[in-house]
Amino acid sequence: MERQKLILTDADGVLFDWVAGFNAWMEGKGWNRLPDTEYHYTIEKWYNITHDHAMDLVSTFNSSAAIGFLKPYLDSVKYIRKLHNEFGYNFVVITAMGHDPYAIELRRRNCEDVFGHIFQDVLVVDLLASKEEILKSYEPAIWIEDKPSNAEAGIKAGHRTYLFEHDHNGHMSTSKDITRVHTWKEVYESIVVEEKGIELIPAVVY
Repeated sequence: MERQKLILTDADGVLFDWVAGFNAWMEGKGWNRLPDTEYHYTIEKWYNITHDHAMDLVSTFNSSAAIGFLKPYLDSVKYIRKLHNEFGYNFVVITAMGHDPYAIELRRRNCEDVFGHIFQDVLVVDLLASKEEILKSYEPAIWIEDKPSNAEAGIKAGHRTYLFEHDHNGHMSTSKDITRVHTWKEVYESIVVEEKGIELIPAVVY
């Protein structure tokens, strides 16, 4: 039997532009992000609030209707569809968003509305929780994440792992077995190399 082609993927910061959605939601509630904070990931610095307050806001946002209307992250739609249509990959979302059943259903609908019917499942863990146990339950596959600790968990579980780099995680060291990317085009091209057996010819240095 041919091995199932499966890509396990995080949602926020990988499939969806969570930051843009959160900031728009905050603006609707009368909060304005402070200027010159584009290189700070922590929400408390964006809005000059405490860590506990920031986590409460994130939890509220993730359980709100807004979580079902996030925009796709960069070029995700184009290359996810290409991976599905050209090579037969299906997808499983593993997301840390809490367990509100209505929010989870909205996330499922958001995935299908934006990317199509290519997701076998949407699995959730608590906000900030590890995804290690879920990752270990799958045979070796492709795993795409933007949190370094969860990327490392993917390596331990035997998955071919990609880490989406953002301003908040680019400085963090990770295993050499993790492939760092900035776009889905880079993921797609890396997979194409394997699928088509392409040998990359190293550049000649004179």
